[in-house]
Amino acid sequence: MGTTGGIKIFSGNANSKLAEEICRQLSCDMGKSFPERFSDGEFNFQIDENVRGGDVFLVQPTSPPTDAHVMELLPTVDLLIGAVLVPGARAPKLIRRDMLRRMRPGSVVVDIAIDQGGCAETSRPTTHDNPVFVEEGVTHYCVANMPGAYARTATQALTNVTYRYIELLADSGLAEACQRQPALLGGISVMNGKVTHKAVAEAHGMEYTPPTL
Repeated sequence: MGTTGGIKIFSGNANSKLAEEICRQLSCDMGKSFPERFSDGEFNFQIDENVRGGDVFLVQPTSPPTDAHVMELLPTVDLLIGAVLVPGARAPKLIRRDMLRRMRPGSVVVDIAIDQGGCAETSRPTTHDNPVFVEEGVTHYCVANMPGAYARTATQALTNVTYRYIELLADSGLAEACQRQPALLGGISVMNGKVTHKAVAEAHGMEYTPPTL
């Protein structure tokens, strides 16, 4: 198999064409593997070549059916990073406890979605002082506000993105600022005692009222 800097790419069942395109872009061959799903739902992924010393990537999007595609991944990974974001709403629980049991003991879950409730059923918020815990033999890192570990850098990055909107609001007021930058309307969660963000209203079981300026 040809390699690019020791990279070896394999494909699960979700989207082999995507894996082929990645290989084409990197000018390397697809790795030889045999993903197989049995009638009882069990999955076996066999790599039919030596990958020792290589950088191995398994291309497996989590497109529908999400459960089936995630279940294919879990027995093969050492590190699972959950980075699900539904703006304004709680993160969906994509990793159930029974799915987590498929991971090898000593594996790690980093749930970046913990600020929105976490995308794993077993996740719970932790702190920088006590960042990890173990559930089902898997180490969880679920620190809320992870960028807080580098507070100055995180603040500078956030300010670089938001300052122009803050300046516009300060100079023009809310109504004119939203006319000039309609995207600001999507940032209004509560106005005049009413919930004006649809996802926030749904997450809390409250009535949604469109913002009016």
